[in-house]
Amino acid sequence: MLLVLRCPGCGKSKVAREGVKRTVCAHCGKSIETARAVVVLATPDEAEARLAAGSANAQRAGRPEEFRAAFAGQAAPRAPPSDAQAAAVRAAASARGDEARLEAAARAFAAASGAFAPEAFAPVLAALGIAGPARDRLERLAASGVLYEPRPGRFALA
Repeated sequence: MLLVLRCPGCGKSKVAREGVKRTVCAHCGKSIETARAVVVLATPDEAEARLAAGSANAQRAGRPEEFRAAFAGQAAPRAPPSDAQAAAVRAAASARGDEARLEAAARAFAAASGAFAPEAFAPVLAALGIAGPARDRLERLAASGVLYEPRPGRFALA
């Protein structure tokens, strides 16, 4: 049986196996005692558990339409550039060379948005005319010590 638990630290949902005494929240790192945690759903179906956790997290983040659209097979409507993306493009405008512009943009974007996914940074690269997958570029910045990965697939200012 799988349990969808609500983290007492950040409120996000996560999936854990029944019988596990403790688990760690992937979002905030808090240790969760499963016996004391709020159980949102108990199900034997892994797909149902993941769907419930994802839906709860999307609802909490105020983005349920994007989550529903992803499961309906449609593309979610594109959002206008965020303030963080605009700030990153402005910060990189005066830098010379792709690597310097990339670093300036990443620093400004991380400062404005906190931990972020490569998909959120991709429009910044496109606006700057820097080719290549955003994830590869961000991993290089992490290797050089500009950024770090607080959890897999998320980057933050080091």
